Amino acid sequence: MALTATRLSPGVYSVNGKTIQAASSTEAISKYQKLYGTTSTTSTSTTSTSTSAWNETLSNELSNLMSLSNPTQEQVLKAKQLQDIKRSAGQTVTQPIEQKFPQYFNTTSTPTAPAPTTPTAPAPTTPTAPAPAPTTPTAPAPTVPEQPGTGLTTNAPSGLTTISPGNPVPVPITNPFPTAPTLTNPISTAGVTNTTDADAINRLKAIMQIGETYGRNIANEFYPTGSLGRIAETNSPEELAALAKIKEFAATAGLQSDAVRNLLAQQQGILSNAQQLSPLELEALGIARKALPGLEAPEMEALRSAARQNIQGQMQAGLRDLAKAQARNQVFGGAATAQRNLFQQAGVREGRNLERDLLVKNIDIKQAAQNAFTNLATNTEANRANRTNAASGQLSGTTLADEDARRQAQGSANATYAGTASNLANSLNNLRQFNLNQAAAEKAGQVGSIFSGMGAISEGRGLLAGEDFANQQYKDAQALIPQLLKIYQDSLKSSGL
Repeated sequence: MALTATRLSPGVYSVNGKTIQAASSTEAISKYQKLYGTTSTTSTSTTSTSTSAWNETLSNELSNLMSLSNPTQEQVLKAKQLQDIKRSAGQTVTQPIEQKFPQYFNTTSTPTAPAPTTPTAPAPTTPTAPAPAPTTPTAPAPTVPEQPGTGLTTNAPSGLTTISPGNPVPVPITNPFPTAPTLTNPISTAGVTNTTDADAINRLKAIMQIGETYGRNIANEFYPTGSLGRIAETNSPEELAALAKIKEFAATAGLQSDAVRNLLAQQQGILSNAQQLSPLELEALGIARKALPGLEAPEMEALRSAARQNIQGQMQAGLRDLAKAQARNQVFGGAATAQRNLFQQAGVREGRNLERDLLVKNIDIKQAAQNAFTNLATNTEANRANRTNAASGQLSGTTLADEDARRQAQGSANATYAGTASNLANSLNNLRQFNLNQAAAEKAGQVGSIFSGMGAISEGRGLLAGEDFANQQYKDAQALIPQLLKIYQDSLKSSGL
């Protein structure tokens, strides 16, 4: 069955249910095979580096890797892949990576757990007393560096990430049953006065110490700190760039545009003009105001002169008509003179009434001028008020609409920025929670490995003790057979058979 590397996230792949951190799917499958010992053919779900050509870039990368004096395991595996690509392209590899760094390759055989080297219980002297006293183990203590306060190493197997910088190096289990270290809180025999009980406690303590060390080796191999991977607790550059753009937009969303600013300035000019009287209105009001005093002296004199001429003309014409009538009617002497005097007196009365008529006429002209001026001023002010109100209403409407639009734009931009910032903060919290869960899972795996190692050692010791007991019973039974045969033969002889 072919192995498939599925990309979970940048630099993280899933191979056969296992999470592997690697730069490519090919590297993930290679690390999985090295960790779990599979030799299945592989296929990848993502595009890998082509092996059909050998170019200068790959050659330079291989040269840089081969020049390292103390490379990491990932760098060694990468160099091995590049050498395989070079061979497949028909090129000659002068120095195989396996020869330069043999410590990273197991070319002989896969190390397996050797038989337990810790002493087993000695054979009991009787079948019913299989309680041997344990002896001091001789296997060396493990030299794997420990994480302070936990007894677990910080080294992780190949393909898994660690919190500490640098690349991990796998820790092989060369001796599954090493000598147990001195525990911080060992099982104590203080207060135990019974020799048999104290001996049993010491035996149990030795077994548990060995089992704990065995379990810690397993934990160091499969559950070191960072072995399950971590995700960087940062937002991506794209997310931060998007947030910066949204913030920049929010800072300018409520500003007034040049078009609106120009429109408001234009409407403000219209309002200012509407509040002022036009030149024609001012001219009309000036003319009407000049007519308020009525007739001027020259005008009055002209009217008076014209009226007097008219009266004199009428008098002369009347006197001529009177003379003609008197001549026809033969009126002479005093009668004619009396008639002429009466007519002349009427002319004098007309002259006297002239000033009164002129005064009345001037009063009428003044009244008409005042009425005309009042009507003109009233209409002019009404027109100015109407156009001022119209211009003011237009300016106010534009201003309010612009402020409302800018307020809505500002609120929407601020809400978008706040929502985006909150989402990014939640994303960081999720990443932190993921890393905490990974650390908790690693800790659980470490604790489980320790208890599993203690259980495995205890179970193995029990099986060995059972086998020893059965072997001793068999030996004792075999030793009794000659005695039983002799007793049986002696019985036959005594019976005469």
